[in-house]
Amino acid sequence: YKFTAEDFRSSLLQTTYLLRTLPGRAALLSGGIIGRIAREFLQPNEVLDGPSVEATFARKGLCVNAEDGENEYWDDDLTEQEKATICGTYIMYT
Repeated sequence: YKFTAEDFRSSLLQTTYLLRTLPGRAALLSGGIIGRIAREFLQPNEVLDGPSVEATFARKGLCVNAEDGENEYWDDDLTEQEKATICGTYIMYT
């Protein structure tokens, strides 16, 4: 298979959609290449809104236990698939 400009545009569209939804905040907080790519699409101040409802009430994402052993702190996190999409990873079956 030979990748085309259309394949690149499709990948860029997927990344744009992903970063403009809930995973975008987590991507900005990630740092590294994922954070760098996220900064191309989002403003750094967008992390200031705090964790999403999905993280705080549905308890989906990153969980950090407090030192007191009684409390938990939740924040948005990326799945491996979301990280791969942002980085432009693709799989070629042979």
